[in-house]
Amino acid sequence: MSALMAVEHPDRVAELVAARMERQRVLERKRPPAVWAVLDEAVLLRETGGPEAMRRQLARLLSYRDNP
Repeated sequence: MSALMAVEHPDRVAELVAARMERQRVLERKRPPAVWAVLDEAVLLRETGGPEAMRRQLARLLSYRDNP
Protein backbone atom coordinates (compact mmCIF):
# COMPACT_ATOMS: atom_id res chain seq x y z
CA MET A 1 0.00 0.00 0.00
CA SER A 2 2.69 2.48 0.93
CA ALA A 3 4.61 1.85 -2.31
CA LEU A 4 1.64 3.01 -4.37
CA MET A 5 1.08 6.08 -2.23
CA ALA A 6 4.75 7.02 -2.41
CA VAL A 7 4.51 7.51 -6.17
CA GLU A 8 2.23 10.53 -5.94
CA HIS A 9 2.88 11.73 -2.37
CA PRO A 10 6.37 10.64 -1.24
CA ASP A 11 6.41 13.16 1.61
CA ARG A 12 3.02 12.06 3.04
CA VAL A 13 3.23 8.25 2.93
CA ALA A 14 3.02 7.65 6.70
CA GLU A 15 0.07 10.04 7.05
CA LEU A 16 -1.84 8.48 4.14
CA VAL A 17 -1.23 4.91 5.30
CA ALA A 18 -2.40 5.78 8.82
CA ALA A 19 -5.58 7.38 7.45
CA ARG A 20 -6.35 4.36 5.27
CA MET A 21 -5.77 1.94 8.15
CA GLU A 22 -8.14 4.00 10.31
CA ARG A 23 -10.83 3.83 7.61
CA GLN A 24 -10.40 0.06 7.34
CA ARG A 25 -11.17 -0.38 11.05
CA VAL A 26 -14.86 -0.06 10.17
CA LEU A 27 -14.56 -3.51 8.58
CA GLU A 28 -13.47 -5.01 11.91
CA ARG A 29 -16.55 -3.91 13.86
CA LYS A 30 -18.78 -6.46 15.54
CA ARG A 31 -21.34 -5.80 12.79
CA PRO A 32 -19.32 -4.60 9.78
CA PRO A 33 -20.99 -3.28 6.65
CA ALA A 34 -21.49 -5.64 3.74
CA VAL A 35 -18.58 -5.66 1.31
CA TRP A 36 -19.00 -6.45 -2.36
CA ALA A 37 -15.97 -6.70 -4.62
CA VAL A 38 -16.03 -7.34 -8.34
CA LEU A 39 -12.61 -7.97 -9.83
CA ASP A 40 -11.97 -8.38 -13.51
CA GLU A 41 -9.28 -10.66 -14.84
CA ALA A 42 -6.91 -7.76 -15.53
CA VAL A 43 -6.72 -7.01 -11.80
CA LEU A 44 -5.51 -10.52 -11.13
CA LEU A 45 -2.92 -10.41 -13.91
CA ARG A 46 -1.51 -6.95 -13.10
CA GLU A 47 0.97 -7.76 -10.36
CA THR A 48 1.35 -4.96 -7.84
CA GLY A 49 3.81 -5.31 -4.97
CA GLY A 50 4.94 -8.82 -5.87
CA PRO A 51 3.30 -12.23 -5.57
CA GLU A 52 3.23 -12.26 -1.76
CA ALA A 53 1.55 -8.85 -1.57
CA MET A 54 -1.02 -9.98 -4.12
CA ARG A 55 -1.66 -13.17 -2.13
CA ARG A 56 -2.22 -11.17 1.08
CA GLN A 57 -4.60 -8.74 -0.63
CA LEU A 58 -6.71 -11.49 -2.15
CA ALA A 59 -6.75 -13.39 1.15
CA ARG A 60 -8.01 -10.23 2.88
CA LEU A 61 -10.83 -9.86 0.37
CA LEU A 62 -11.75 -13.51 0.82
CA SER A 63 -11.82 -13.10 4.60
CA TYR A 64 -14.78 -10.75 4.25
CA ARG A 65 -16.95 -13.53 2.81
CA ASP A 66 -17.17 -15.10 6.27
CA ASN A 67 -18.67 -12.01 7.91
CA PRO A 68 -22.43 -12.25 8.58
